[in-house]
Amino acid sequence: MSTDYFSWKNFSELADLNGHIAFATDVIQRHQWQPAVLATLKMALERIVTKQNDKKLNVSVIGEFSTGKSTFINALLRRELLAASALQGTTVAVTVIEHTGQNALFVSMANGKQNRRQFRSVMEMHDMLYDLTTNPATAQQLHVVGVELMSESLEKGIRIIDTPGTNATEQWHEQVTRRAIRELSDLSVILVDATRPLPQTLCTFIGENLSDVLEQCIFVVTKIDLVRAVERPMLINYIKKKTAALGCPNALVLPYVAPAVIHAFAPGSDTFDNDELRRLSMQSEEQLYSHTARQRLQAQARKLITLTTQLYDSLTSQVKKMAEECEHQLEVLTKTLQTDLAPFIAQQKTKRQQQLATLMEGYKLNSDAQVNQLADDGKKHIMTTVLQKPNLDQLKQYMTQDLAKDCAAEAQKMAEAAQGTQKDFRECFRQVMNDFQTDFEKLFTDLKILQIDFGRKDFKYPEERQVDTVNLNDAAQFVSSELSKENWAFLGGAAAGAVVGTMIAPGVGTVIGAVAGFVFGGNQAPKIEKVRSQLSKKMTPLLDSFFNKTISTIGNTRNEYMTLMQQNIVIEIDRYLDSYQAIVNQRIVLQRQQRAKVEQQINSLNSELAIIAQRRQSLMSIAQQLH
Repeated sequence: MSTDYFSWKNFSELADLNGHIAFATDVIQRHQWQPAVLATLKMALERIVTKQNDKKLNVSVIGEFSTGKSTFINALLRRELLAASALQGTTVAVTVIEHTGQNALFVSMANGKQNRRQFRSVMEMHDMLYDLTTNPATAQQLHVVGVELMSESLEKGIRIIDTPGTNATEQWHEQVTRRAIRELSDLSVILVDATRPLPQTLCTFIGENLSDVLEQCIFVVTKIDLVRAVERPMLINYIKKKTAALGCPNALVLPYVAPAVIHAFAPGSDTFDNDELRRLSMQSEEQLYSHTARQRLQAQARKLITLTTQLYDSLTSQVKKMAEECEHQLEVLTKTLQTDLAPFIAQQKTKRQQQLATLMEGYKLNSDAQVNQLADDGKKHIMTTVLQKPNLDQLKQYMTQDLAKDCAAEAQKMAEAAQGTQKDFRECFRQVMNDFQTDFEKLFTDLKILQIDFGRKDFKYPEERQVDTVNLNDAAQFVSSELSKENWAFLGGAAAGAVVGTMIAPGVGTVIGAVAGFVFGGNQAPKIEKVRSQLSKKMTPLLDSFFNKTISTIGNTRNEYMTLMQQNIVIEIDRYLDSYQAIVNQRIVLQRQQRAKVEQQINSLNSELAIIAQRRQSLMSIAQQLH
């Protein structure tokens, strides 16, 4: 057998597959891809690279029971490795046979476990292999059986894959065969018994399982020695017609007599000796291996064509998307510049001022009720304090020293309560501005103009307005002063009585005069109950006036703040518009710069696409030549 017929290296170098693979790898690495697209590209490339790095050609053998499959493989191996059993379905597990420097079996189980065992002789390995592959209970647990064999016939770069029979009684045998064809084979050899050429069972298997990979199959006619020489050409033509009917009009059909080959390399193993059939079979072997190499190269070329097509389509999509996005952005910006937002902004200002006024009014009513209640509580507290003083001295002290402080303290409580309402107003402002922002962003979608995500903006509020406590303190001092005058009027009677007493008893010693005056003055001085009663009447209008003034001052301050809030709504809406217009102008500048970059990228991608197209055309030409 010539070593040039199936030199994968020679074919690969001729087609420069490595160059195409390197190019595809570089394109994938240099460009940006969608995650799903990148995963697909990498997976396709990985399969191609894995197959490229495997320097052996995988030839699977498919045949029905009694077609002489084991004998055919033994002939290719030049060894009696496989048992040719008379039992149907002898092989029930995939067996992969390849050349190494020793004889060994490698077993991969369906559960993931693996085991490897070396043998001293091929016959010893023969017996173990027979037990593994013909015992259904064991074979169903196997994923694949690997045979490492010292074989000159395989040393050139062939790996043989033995599959279960296609007309076995067990349906799962055919499933194993389908998997081997799809996952392992570069080419499948379909054995045809010359005495029963392409029976319906085999045709059915081919139609159901091989219709999409028939180009990767050849047909080897076994037992052709049992057909008269004159009938052999007619038999080959008949088989070609049937394969054409199956969907493979250019099928390669090769005659082969395994015993003739075995006798040539092991003369003592068989009495078969026919030089013509031996020569014919050896030519078929050479064609088989050469065709396998071409098929593998063609398969690799087709995979690379598919990959480069994916690269081309994906990059074309990128170019189209980039151009469309760039044009769309420019259209949006142009439309944005042409859109008059003034009517929308004017309407929003009125709408949001009214909304803010409505929201604040509710808090204002609550604030009024709270402040009025605090005013009533303050007046009651002061009146209660006055009525509880037990004597004139303590009453005098409270009126002159503490009354103003109490009035100021009660006014401060009212001011602090009102101050909290300003925080509520700011929350109303925030709500109103958020509603405006929602409407503004909705406008982008409705008008199809530039969209900007403002996020959570920090709104600017007017500074809090403080109640004028200076004036309130002055008012509290005035109330205290007016009421103290009334108190002095009552308390002054006691002093006057003492003077009169002294005048009534002139000449009496100083002490007696003083006592007499005190007694007289005491009789003239008012009682504490009377003082408190009359004082409360005087206090009521003055306290009412003070607390009413406090309420008025607080109300004025609050109303001023409400007015500032409504004015600030206008300011903030204008600030939004200014910010938006500034961003639009900035985007226009950036978009013009981006457009230039995009055009450069598109030009670069178009150049890349031209190269990919050339590569794809080259691969298609190679695949066509190898057809």
